[in-house]
Amino acid sequence: MTRAENKRFASIKKLEIDYRAGAEDKSESRLPSLLSHEIDALRDAISEESLKLKGWTKTERGSIKDQNGKVVLRNGFVDALEKALSIGNG
Repeated sequence: MTRAENKRFASIKKLEIDYRAGAEDKSESRLPSLLSHEIDALRDAISEESLKLKGWTKTERGSIKDQNGKVVLRNGFVDALEKALSIGNG
């Protein structure tokens, strides 16, 4: 941050936050709605049964490896998908 920016922000004396129920939250991201069969497909992609049929395994770090130990889906994939599925279900 430059000095000019710092001075500009320091000059702000009053910050208003609108907590009313109808207030618009511009920082909130909007997730697309998934159809039930799309949700089922995502759940199946990381299910133990589906992975076992392919010879794949989940790791502690959320990646998926094939039967040779090669990473098929990188660290965090399973965790991110589980979070996305939980957000979609409220």
